[in-house]
Amino acid sequence: MHNVHFILLSADSAQEAAESLTDEIASWGNENNWRSIGGIASEDGSDDCECYDSHAAWTLKDLDKDGDLEADATRKSYFELVIEYAIRECGSPIYLPYLPDAKPTSDPVITLEHVQTLLKNYSVESSEPEMLRTLANLLLSTKQLIDAARFKAGLLKSVPSFNEWAFDTTGLTDMSDLFTGERRYLVMLDMHS
Repeated sequence: MHNVHFILLSADSAQEAAESLTDEIASWGNENNWRSIGGIASEDGSDDCECYDSHAAWTLKDLDKDGDLEADATRKSYFELVIEYAIRECGSPIYLPYLPDAKPTSDPVITLEHVQTLLKNYSVESSEPEMLRTLANLLLSTKQLIDAARFKAGLLKSVPSFNEWAFDTTGLTDMSDLFTGERRYLVMLDMHS
């Protein structure tokens, strides 16, 4: 599997952000996991890094499909583009297994009817751990999508997290409280597992 996982952290430079992240996750995973650091976007736009590792698949330029970000000062910064891309990639429709229609929904509001149908289709004796896991994932997915919608609307100031510390999954992990630095960076972690 090959995916991008976004990391939000604080550092004094893009170089320091890459090195801090590399050190922090050095023991994560196993021999089947390898990773490289792609684009690094600084919050203030003063220290962006197109691609840290030359063999990484995700770069900052890949986010600017029009190719006119640098030419037009009214366009969004790479930091904003990375956040939008992360939300778009991570905030995919929720899949509700074992429902009669069994199809993804892009509606971030899960109704009581959805949960009741989900519970009705489970046999508690045979699948209680699976039911609890599914319900927990459902609630987490719903919260993540609602947080993303609130962030897009300007109602939530902190960047929403998706699949935290699950680097082998497309997600966004906020590590900004682990490091101190002059500015925040969003790092595109290219993961293979």
